[in-house]
Amino acid sequence: MKRKQLCIIKHLLLLLVTVSMVSNTAFATHNRAGEITYTHVTGTQFTYDAIIVTYTKINPPAPDRPELEIFWGDGDHDTISRVSVIPVAPDIKRNEYHGRHTYQGTGVYTIFFIDEFRNAGVKNIGSGNSDNVPFYVETQLTINSLLNFMGIYNNTPVLLEPPIDEGVVNRTFIHNPSAYDPDGDSLSYEITDCKGYGGATVPGYFLPIIPPQSLITLNPVTGDFVWETPQEVGIFNFAIKIFEWKNVPGYGMMNIGYVSRDFQVNITATNNLPPQIAAHDTCVEAGATLAFDVTATEPDNETVTISATGGPFQIPFSPALPDSTNVSGVGSAIYNFIWSTQCAHVRKAPYQVVFKAVDNNPNVQLTDISSMSILVVGPAPKNPAAQAKGDSITVNWNPGTCSNTSGYYIYRRVNVSNYTPGYCVTGVPSQTGYVRIGTLTGINDTLFNDSNNGQGLATAVEYCYMITARFPDGAEGYPSTEVCAHLKRDLPVITNADILNTSTTSGNIYLAWSPPVELDTTQYPGPFSYTLQRRISSSSVFTDVITLGNWNDTTWTDVNLDTKNQQYIYRVLFNYSGGIFLGKSQEASSVFLTALPGDNKVRLSWNFNVPWTNDKYYIYRSETGNPFILLDSIAQPFYTDYSALNTINYCYYIESSGGYAQSGIVFPILNKSQEDCATPFDNEAPCPVVISTTADCDSSTVDFTWIYGNTPDCITTDIDYFTIYFASASNQQFDSVGTFQTTDQFYSFQRGLFIGGCYYITATDTNGNVTDSSNSVCIESCPVYILPNLFTPDGNNINDYFTPVEQTLTGLLFRDISSVDIKIYNRWGDLIFTTTDPVIRWNGKRNNDGEDVPEGTYFYTCLVYTTNMAPEQEPLQLHGTIQVARSSVRQ
Repeated sequence: MKRKQLCIIKHLLLLLVTVSMVSNTAFATHNRAGEITYTHVTGTQFTYDAIIVTYTKINPPAPDRPELEIFWGDGDHDTISRVSVIPVAPDIKRNEYHGRHTYQGTGVYTIFFIDEFRNAGVKNIGSGNSDNVPFYVETQLTINSLLNFMGIYNNTPVLLEPPIDEGVVNRTFIHNPSAYDPDGDSLSYEITDCKGYGGATVPGYFLPIIPPQSLITLNPVTGDFVWETPQEVGIFNFAIKIFEWKNVPGYGMMNIGYVSRDFQVNITATNNLPPQIAAHDTCVEAGATLAFDVTATEPDNETVTISATGGPFQIPFSPALPDSTNVSGVGSAIYNFIWSTQCAHVRKAPYQVVFKAVDNNPNVQLTDISSMSILVVGPAPKNPAAQAKGDSITVNWNPGTCSNTSGYYIYRRVNVSNYTPGYCVTGVPSQTGYVRIGTLTGINDTLFNDSNNGQGLATAVEYCYMITARFPDGAEGYPSTEVCAHLKRDLPVITNADILNTSTTSGNIYLAWSPPVELDTTQYPGPFSYTLQRRISSSSVFTDVITLGNWNDTTWTDVNLDTKNQQYIYRVLFNYSGGIFLGKSQEASSVFLTALPGDNKVRLSWNFNVPWTNDKYYIYRSETGNPFILLDSIAQPFYTDYSALNTINYCYYIESSGGYAQSGIVFPILNKSQEDCATPFDNEAPCPVVISTTADCDSSTVDFTWIYGNTPDCITTDIDYFTIYFASASNQQFDSVGTFQTTDQFYSFQRGLFIGGCYYITATDTNGNVTDSSNSVCIESCPVYILPNLFTPDGNNINDYFTPVEQTLTGLLFRDISSVDIKIYNRWGDLIFTTTDPVIRWNGKRNNDGEDVPEGTYFYTCLVYTTNMAPEQEPLQLHGTIQVARSSVRQ
């Protein structure tokens, strides 16, 4: 209870401070722009230094502000002092305030300040009275227990470009805050609103967008705020949020807060053309010197000056050095960028540099900016080597040249790729066919034994490897050169598990293998034997099939099997004289086919597990007991036979074709699957449709048009009927509201009471199969609700109830009305009837069950709620008079 009271007191204090600021305009500083940043205080757990930066008028009509109030987001607030004030332009100065605060524990805290008032004349704030609107900015601080446990503390990005800028009417304007994150966190950008009291959007704030010629965009990656061709001269304010994303080991990218910036743009009218500058993203290998030129041109042949800001200039070790030699010139200028990189510069997020060109026009200085990303990449491990031993391959390489290397990734693929990485491509892309198979920790951990997770590698297969260095924040360097090896062929190489016939009891499979060709017969002179073993796919236990004692006896037919329902896996054991086990071949399975019937189609899929590479499959089909014929050949292990017809039985088998990379082994290796059969029938729904709608409010109809998919799986010839579903809004439950039959792709639906809302349709075929839902389309409501001014509750069943007026065209009392709130009063203000029913049905009695009200005039107010109105939308408001008449009408 005490804690809650403390919280209430703090909120009251904040309210009093805000009220005090509102009532005391003598402290107005006419704020133009600003932001809050913070840094963690080293050696502490929960202490942070905050910096408020504001840009204000130099000569405001109110006293200066040497102090500001900062609110820390935990209920506490402090008065902090200004530590510097610097004039930056005519009537604009930069103010910087410092404060320190210690939090009590972890949490998410919104640090903010609010100051009265903004400068006057901001076109898109406060409906023309921006000098009476407060200035508010906030920054979110996240103190995370997990990160603290890992010794990770956050600092906000530093915004290196000032939040005051110039632009020209009818010319593209670009602003970039040039945000540099000292922790190397990734940044993303988002447009937000300019804020005022309580952090709420300033009343009357808007983005000055006039499509299509004047649009505003913000690049979420680079932070480029682009205003295409402003249409009006004047001062405008905008706000952006800069989010921080930290790559936390084991947890991935984690959002850890944001900084908001409120910045001001002065749009002028001039014939002066802005300078032009362009820079392009690049990368550099750590340890190399990155050097390039950036050129700015000035179309009016005025003097142009180039400046550059960004992370490379801010890092404490071997930063990029600012150029001061060629940065100004008449008509053009060149900025020489030079950065001697080091291994410590390697990080996952690129560094951003913003180049800015400014002309020296005496009336208004125009600018152009170009932002670029520079990725510092770790060098590739050197001198990789691969050596086969037994059934594994050992890969080794030289330690990385960067002492901050935290380990290595090992990638593998079958056969040479000849992949050469692009200049800015790190790691080993998946499209190369390489798969990451290992992770090592430590710079000197430079040996990896690939045993295929203990299963052993395949003989006669060429395995290739690439290695990359990895760094503490998850960055990955360039890959090593490709290195390959294959196991010594001192064991049998299995080649065939070919199904000769399909049966549940007498199926046969042909097995074959190649004998060892690189066996050390001096050490093992023989004799030798092979033991063929078999297991079913659902078991891990092998059983012996046959032992053969002849070196060249390398085939066998396994008989009396259930090849129709079972998939079999084989391997060959290699034994030395006296039953000494020397090793075994890789496992190889039979090809197992599954045929599934569809509507005028059969879908085929097959699986296998073999040590060689299959690259082609032949599909054979038999129709109703006729001989098998070749139907098609493909490269993928799946196929749909669209030529099949319903009610006809089809049987299939697959023949796979492939081989090993090494020569001297049978090629191609051909293996047949078992036979599997299917009879197509109508078990599939037609294709979902894509709808569009239009509404006719006068006739209370909704017109649907639709198109079908164009894939071979789409069948639309057997549609029986369509069903229409409706919901008042897209997030509400849809219910069926009607069915119809048509062979056209158009239907006009007589809707009745409700038109506005969301619709989708489904199709049902003659077998009862129902399609997936179409897209949902929402249309605006077109409400109709008219109340009469007279009714005669005299019991003659004519006009006995006060109810909405029936519409002539539709015969409806109302349309697109979900409820009302009607109240009826007598002339003394007494409430005599109320209801929420849109039909109303007032019978002229008090509350519909009391005494008849006297004849005369009555008054009503009515709030009308439409069917799909937004939660924040105001209801329609009706009010008027009702004449109650009885005897005069009867006469």
